[in-house]
Parts: sequence; structure tokens; C-alpha cells
Amino acid sequence: MLSVLQVMIVFPEDSPFPNMPKPTADSRMMAMPAYLGGSFCTASVKWYGSNIANREKGLPRSILMFTLSDADTGAPLAYMSANLLSAYRTGTIPGVGARHLARKDARTIGLLGPG
Repeated sequence: MLSVLQVMIVFPEDSPFPNMPKPTADSRMMAMPAYLGGSFCTASVKWYGSNIANREKGLPRSILMFTLSDADTGAPLAYMSANLLSAYRTGTIPGVGARHLARKDARTIGLLGPG
């Protein structure tokens, strides 16, 4: 069983903290926790930070980190960059959907906004 929840962090328009990010369409932070049961028994969080202004600083627009933990003990099993992992996931989801939802004799696919 795979259980997924996504949480988007929204910053207030006005804050008593002078360096707190302002809410804009080009800047966001999200936490995407998940649990994978069965013989895996792991929990994870993909942390997603994105700001179009990162490019001006020589950074990618999106910076992602992945934490994998033992669901029973909470012990960390992995902490790593998730940029490549996320790119694989984004490209895989439409293919998995097409495999399971398309007619068996289908030869072409059209995708709109998959990721």
C-alpha cells in the first residue's frame, strides 16, 4: 500500500520577520510525505523548493531533497538530492497511466499537463 499526502507551505503577505519569503506565483515550498508498507516498511518526504529567481544565482529553479526513514524506528535510511528522482517520476507517471488506462490496441497517446 502506498499512501501519499502533499502539503504546500504558504507564506503570509505581511510578517514580523523581515527575511521571510513573500507569497508569489514563482516561489513555493512543498513537503510530500509518503508511506510504503509491505516488506518495505518505509516512510519518506520529498522536500520541494522552487523559485524562478534561483536561475539568477546560478541554481536550478527547483531544488529537491529526499529523506527515507524506517517507518518503525524513524531511523534515517537515506538523505539525498531528489532532482533526478523527481524528473524520473514526472516522466514515468504518464507512461504508467497510459499502460493501465489505455485500450489494449492503442498505438498513440496524447498528454495534457501530466506533471
